Amino acid sequence: MSLLQRIKQHLLPPSSRSFHAFETNANSEMHQLRLENASLMQQLAYMSDQLTQITEQVNQIQAEHAYEQQRDMMLFWAEYQKPSESPIAAKKRFFRSLPKAKGNLQLLQDNQIKLFKEFDSICRNNGIIYWVGSGTLLGAYLYEDIIPWDDDIDVFMTRSQIAQLQELLESDCTYRITTLWDWYVPCKQIRFCLQDTNNPAFIDLFPLDLTNSDPEYAWNRVLEERASFVKDIRNEFQGTEWESIPYLPTTHPITKNIERLYREHVASLHDDINYVSSFEDATGLTRGIENIDELHSTGPYPINDWIPTQDMKYRDFSVMACSAWNTYLTRHYGNYFKIPKDINSHEHVANDYLNSEAVQNSMHHYLDK
Repeated sequence: MSLLQRIKQHLLPPSSRSFHAFETNANSEMHQLRLENASLMQQLAYMSDQLTQITEQVNQIQAEHAYEQQRDMMLFWAEYQKPSESPIAAKKRFFRSLPKAKGNLQLLQDNQIKLFKEFDSICRNNGIIYWVGSGTLLGAYLYEDIIPWDDDIDVFMTRSQIAQLQELLESDCTYRITTLWDWYVPCKQIRFCLQDTNNPAFIDLFPLDLTNSDPEYAWNRVLEERASFVKDIRNEFQGTEWESIPYLPTTHPITKNIERLYREHVASLHDDINYVSSFEDATGLTRGIENIDELHSTGPYPINDWIPTQDMKYRDFSVMACSAWNTYLTRHYGNYFKIPKDINSHEHVANDYLNSEAVQNSMHHYLDK
């Protein structure tokens, strides 16, 4: 049998009758597929219509819930407010009446606040300006204390004054400043801590830069460069040791390349923004590109909103705040007269670590001094 005959035998119908039967069957199956496809399209259109209706109902329910919540809060505050009291005073009284922290969190907070008081004293005695920020500023205003569920202190300082503080503490036996590159965010962690490495108390220091460029332009330009810096970090250091050591000490060899990349991006900023060294010459402040990202932008920072500083009570001492604290808090939190939904996600120090005997002894010893 020839090759051509074998191909016909295996690939072609043996007769015209079989071929037509094959064609009829194929057409029938195709017709059935078209019917099923049409049915599926009808079902999809129906489900899409149902989804639209459900979405509209959910939106209506959410709007009604928001209205009821707003109405209930209005009635609550009207009932809570004393006759001789302003609405703001009533809200402050409410927040200050909330239960304080207990157990390990209270112990950590007491250590943080003692350290903060000593930090404030060092700064004031050496002419160093700082500003409380984020939850620390909110705590100072609403609670005159640390927020009951918070466990860290956030402070802004100009870059030159962080350098001045580092120089002051270079040979200090009690305090130190630590720096780490954080892979998760990524950012450069700068912290004021005790020399005692068993004590977990710390103050986060966030560097700001002085500029006499237009504050809004400078702010937005820094945000752009920050995004570019983060993108380049991910591209260059993905899969490196930094990823496996997420909190990288600045003594690690990889940090030379991180700092090189950081300087390249800072140089790019200097092409567009004019930085200055004194408050007198400045029109505004910008965040450093090594800072952690904000969930909601709090800038720009015109210099007159930050200098002179304003003292706020914080437990048994006063802390420095920007004069435009209300603008900052509103941009950061929106309506800050409410209990946030994320009060259980503020853990900066693991409870298991706090339970260790060495840490417990260190924290109690520090408070007893």
